[in-house]
Amino acid sequence: MTRGGVPGLPPGTQGRSHLSLQVRQGAKRCLRAYAVGTSRWRGLPDYLIIGAKRSGTTALARWLTRQAGVSPLFPPLQGIKGVHYFDRHFGQSEEWYRSFFPLLGSRRGLISGEASPYYLYHPFAARRAAQVVPGARLIVLLRHPVDRALSHFRDERKLGNETRPLMQALEEEEGLLAPEHARMEADPSYYSFAHEHLSYAEQGAYALHLRRWLGFFPREQLFALRSEDLFSDPLPHLVRLLAFLGLPGPPRTAFTKENSAPRMTCADREALGWLDRRFGSVAEELSDLLGTRFAW
Repeated sequence: MTRGGVPGLPPGTQGRSHLSLQVRQGAKRCLRAYAVGTSRWRGLPDYLIIGAKRSGTTALARWLTRQAGVSPLFPPLQGIKGVHYFDRHFGQSEEWYRSFFPLLGSRRGLISGEASPYYLYHPFAARRAAQVVPGARLIVLLRHPVDRALSHFRDERKLGNETRPLMQALEEEEGLLAPEHARMEADPSYYSFAHEHLSYAEQGAYALHLRRWLGFFPREQLFALRSEDLFSDPLPHLVRLLAFLGLPGPPRTAFTKENSAPRMTCADREALGWLDRRFGSVAEELSDLLGTRFAW
């Protein structure tokens, strides 16, 4: 390898690789500029998959875009899952948000949507969504909160965002996030990396987060489903989802897992006990809030 080169690339390919990256980035900028310029002829999402993180939203979002009645986000070849407009990018214009959706003339009889799983937990996402897309259908996948927290922790470790042992991360979470909550309340434009990525337990307080969304959207616009039910027996739940979205059945393609990982094995019995106690009443709270039985 030459000095300053990239490991794994043969000599002489460094410059070509960098040029190729620049070309791709330039092409993406041009496509986005075109999309923003044509935003007046673009619609807004018909549905939002709002969460929860590490609960199967990637698989569901991609499955939906393969249905006959659904348009993917623009440009289709990029395979964009979510725009994160109502959490990270609300400082952008509505024209910028519209730029991700298909031209109205190209989607007659079709619907489109996006999946940004941080929406469920973000303190302002529900209010912002109600301002921009009050008629949007909301879809939420809810995984067992202990399994969700473990998967979230494992993912952040894999990405290099987390170096602490699990129990330490759980014990320090409240103290870490309290000042982030305060700063977000004081400055709604502030983005908190810790709030999105290091909130293993807080993101599992599903009833609390859904109550915020139901303060802005009527219950009939929300489709809530346990991840375990979707993955163990997808067909009946997907048929119900298509009906909720006003799409004809049966499903066009089979449902397959995506972006999944083996279940985390945790030898930290103290952490597991802590999580079990933390989430002991989640299913009951969800059942009371949504009017349908939730149990794990």
